[in-house]
Amino acid sequence: MHISNRAEPSRPPDQDDDVLDRIYDVALNPDRFEELVDFWQSHFGAAAVAMDVPYLGRHMDRAEEFLERLDDPMGELTTVLSRFEQVAAFAIGADLRVMQVNEAAHQKFALTIGSSVKQLPFHIGDCDVIQHRVQRLFKSGDPQGCLLRVRGADKGQIVVVQLVPIHTAQHEQLALVTTTMLAWPIGVERALRAAFGLTTAEVEIARHLTMTTSLQEVADLRGRAIALVRTQLKTILHKTETKSQVELVRLVLPITALAPPASPTLETNPQFQMLALPDGRRLQYRTFGARSGTPLVFWPSDYGFHVWPSQAEVAAIRMGLRVIVPVRGGYGASDPIPADVDVTQAIVQDVAHLLDELQIDKCAHMAIGIDFVLALRFAEQFPHRSRAIVAFSGVLPVHGDMQLARMDKWHRFILATAHFSPRLLPFIVKAGFLMARRQGKEAFVRAVFGGSRADMDTFANPGVRQAILQGTDLTLSQGHSAHEMFARLTAYQMTQDWGRWLTSVRGTVPISFLCGLQDTQVPRETLAEYQRAYPWIDFQLFPDAGRLVFFRHWRVALSKVAASEK
Repeated sequence: MHISNRAEPSRPPDQDDDVLDRIYDVALNPDRFEELVDFWQSHFGAAAVAMDVPYLGRHMDRAEEFLERLDDPMGELTTVLSRFEQVAAFAIGADLRVMQVNEAAHQKFALTIGSSVKQLPFHIGDCDVIQHRVQRLFKSGDPQGCLLRVRGADKGQIVVVQLVPIHTAQHEQLALVTTTMLAWPIGVERALRAAFGLTTAEVEIARHLTMTTSLQEVADLRGRAIALVRTQLKTILHKTETKSQVELVRLVLPITALAPPASPTLETNPQFQMLALPDGRRLQYRTFGARSGTPLVFWPSDYGFHVWPSQAEVAAIRMGLRVIVPVRGGYGASDPIPADVDVTQAIVQDVAHLLDELQIDKCAHMAIGIDFVLALRFAEQFPHRSRAIVAFSGVLPVHGDMQLARMDKWHRFILATAHFSPRLLPFIVKAGFLMARRQGKEAFVRAVFGGSRADMDTFANPGVRQAILQGTDLTLSQGHSAHEMFARLTAYQMTQDWGRWLTSVRGTVPISFLCGLQDTQVPRETLAEYQRAYPWIDFQLFPDAGRLVFFRHWRVALSKVAASEK
């Protein structure tokens, strides 16, 4: 790492107290994690990327104790709300603030944990009525609850709201709020395309109309002339044999409830296998694609993208690829890696044992993000077993404070902490994981990747969304958290001199980088510096992608892998 280690700037004692207060706030309530990130950014700005904080060290044990004691009070609420996949639903606590929210409510109402009843997107008078009825519900405890009819604040549409009291082990006063506002479930696009031959653009128009959007609003959202949208609507009506928008909506609404999963030809729950390692640990892994095909090791990143979009997994079969996805220690059911060993060395050795078990001598490697470090170390140790490395949003050694300063707040905060204050990192990562569990992975994805419009467009694709949420279950679920391994790998990336491996494999193992120009961790200025520093790496840049470039351009990578076998 070529980052300055200049002395910590002097700060007034009250600023030290402010930092400690924020740390303990997060320890007691991980939902305030983003407040800590924003505080750091606003108070220290670019200097934060070069600020060591040794005075925090003595407080970390105590703060981590608070996190250890903190159960998952939102787990029960998450389970309750998960039953409402299609309709907007959320829970209100005794303080009349939102305690938990499902994805549909987030989509339709832009609700987040902590939102007040007054912030609901209804007429202000209707918000007052909801607040009053919730308070009455808490007093009466009527299990039947009540139904209310309210109007949306923007377009005045009628929305029916049901209030029902619920109880969890941690909260005695909660109101479950369900509404008639619908989200667009995974699988609807596939169903409409299969049943009526609609194009992607036509499905998108049908979706907006079903969600009570006017034609003019559809045109504005799509950046198209209203005349073109009317022409497309006529085509949709013809294909669906409906005569009006009303008939079209009546046809589509039942399909949103009956739509099949986005990947009906693939297993809904991917099958994993276990390998007994020489040291007695167990390694979980997954294989898919062509059973006797060309082997490809897929390194799924520290976020754990173990599942591909259904189209990509089908393409692997068609292209004759046998994809092997190792689940590193500490993720999923793989046993943790001992704390006193080199984490990258252990992971690489585990994968080598797996390839031995599968009788694979040599193969290409595909990696996302920080996992390029692991694929690179494998190639450095086993060049005779590595045909090529294809990296999506791959990381490279950080050169200079400016490369950190260019990152968005999330990546800069985590990576700067890893470099300058590694003692603080385990607490920060664990708190971030707890926040993601409490608020839901979808909300967390939006927070971390929301600075890139391309990433949000990619995540909006139902197949991509399903792959990300399902694949990351091995990283974070109600019963498991891989925060310890996440922190160890991040610390390794930012404190160890692994850049020498690049020189070691130069000319031996071809390396390709597929990078999005809307990447919030490695923006285009940093990419340009990397291209000059590593001219032997084949960089391919995509203006329409960010850090989730794999989920948008996997076809390019599969073609590169196929070419490496020739």
